[in-house]
Amino acid sequence: MNKQELLTKFYDLQKKLYAYAHAQTLVNWDGATFAPEKSVEGRAITTSILGGESHALTTSEDTVKLVEELQKIDDLELKDKRNVEVFAREVKKMTCLPMEEVMEYMKLRAEAEQVWVKAKTDNDFKLFAPYLEKLIEFQKKYAKYINPDAKPYNTLLDDYQEGLTMDTLDKYFAEIEKTVVPLNAMVAKSDILPKVKAIKERIDAKGFDKEGQEKLVDKLFELQGLPKDRCKIAVSEHPFTSGANCNDIRYTVAYHEDNLASAIYAALHEGGHAMYELNTNHDYIFTPIATGASMTMHESQSRIYENNISRSEAFNKHIYKLAKEVFPTQFEDISEEDFYLYCNYSSPSFIRIEADELTYSLHVMIRYQVERMIFEDGVDVMDLPQIWNKKYEEYLGICPPNDTQGVLQDVHWSFGLFGYFPTYSLGTAYSAQFEATMKEAIDYDGALEKGDLTEITNWLRENIHTYGKLLIDDEIVRKATGKEFDPSYYAKYLEKKYTEIYG
Repeated sequence: MNKQELLTKFYDLQKKLYAYAHAQTLVNWDGATFAPEKSVEGRAITTSILGGESHALTTSEDTVKLVEELQKIDDLELKDKRNVEVFAREVKKMTCLPMEEVMEYMKLRAEAEQVWVKAKTDNDFKLFAPYLEKLIEFQKKYAKYINPDAKPYNTLLDDYQEGLTMDTLDKYFAEIEKTVVPLNAMVAKSDILPKVKAIKERIDAKGFDKEGQEKLVDKLFELQGLPKDRCKIAVSEHPFTSGANCNDIRYTVAYHEDNLASAIYAALHEGGHAMYELNTNHDYIFTPIATGASMTMHESQSRIYENNISRSEAFNKHIYKLAKEVFPTQFEDISEEDFYLYCNYSSPSFIRIEADELTYSLHVMIRYQVERMIFEDGVDVMDLPQIWNKKYEEYLGICPPNDTQGVLQDVHWSFGLFGYFPTYSLGTAYSAQFEATMKEAIDYDGALEKGDLTEITNWLRENIHTYGKLLIDDEIVRKATGKEFDPSYYAKYLEKKYTEIYG
């Protein structure tokens, strides 16, 4: 076959693989949102078979031969070359995995998520522990299949950011700890902290019904500029975003009547993920590069909308206005300044997704250290609650009162997503560097003041979103900012903001 015939065959194959992935995405979305509790067995069978079919197609002799032939061609366009390169990495990984184990694992994940929900609700770690043991065991085998000579956790990290290693993360978190720990101590001693804490307690005590919060999230959807004909919101135990393609993005939020900020910033965070997927180059649709460059880059987009933009004093006033429209009674005695301080309250807390900007990376660092112990030190699963609590006492000075607010709080392990957590903090550091660049390139502060994110979103689309997986993280950071990734931007951002509020 000539080059064009090979490419046609390659992209036909990608559409078929996309169909399997799309079906799995919808089944998982349904399971986390609308599906009846007793439907788990059927979903487990479906995801197992879909996973098996996708594995068989990816690792077939014809597929392997097609990839090999395409890799021999020297004059492929950049888009085609990168698609082949990304898919070849997937083929290499999948050919190492026995199909029956893949099918068993997909079934396990579907079952584990439902058990995790019940375990979290009932504060029953022992219920989830057997499933967690099996998930960890598969991930250990997976790492050995993929790269038997590498450290297992490095192999898992590479799945979420190409080339990411424990050495890189050890250095990164050491730098972040140097910044966050002293700032956290400063805030704890601040004269203004009691005032901010009192404001938070007063606002949360007012109570915000779910129906009203749904109306507010719908208004935030519009404020953020998300297109309703390509994006949908639902409710789940743990907020997440699921992208089938650039015309079909789903994300979820969770509502708590005693914490209005939780839904606000979950919506803006997941909306950032959605914006990234919606704005990838539409010419890439149904191909391997039609998604974010990495989970680190993805988290940079969710975190920049959630924090840099939406917790800023300039833009926060627009969120305040919308909240006051939906909850006029509750906001009768809440000023714009009160709301800004409420949304930027800083104090060690148990729940990562509700943590303030300052302490957030400590939550992530704890998870990184725990996962590293799981895969490099072989800790016993039943010891994880104790290890988790000890880490929280060490870094945040607090001990979770139960496993629901401790080791069971995140959904990630029930999906087998080991190695994902560090991307949250790294992505947050990316976002600080992107924001600093935007302030020089466009009228960033003016856009926030007006409450119109069009210019900001356009810059993000042109400099980050549009590339999808065409470029790796380092290339995107260099193109967007003209510099290598530099975590000092994150340190300076935190120092400036928290000194201004609490100093």
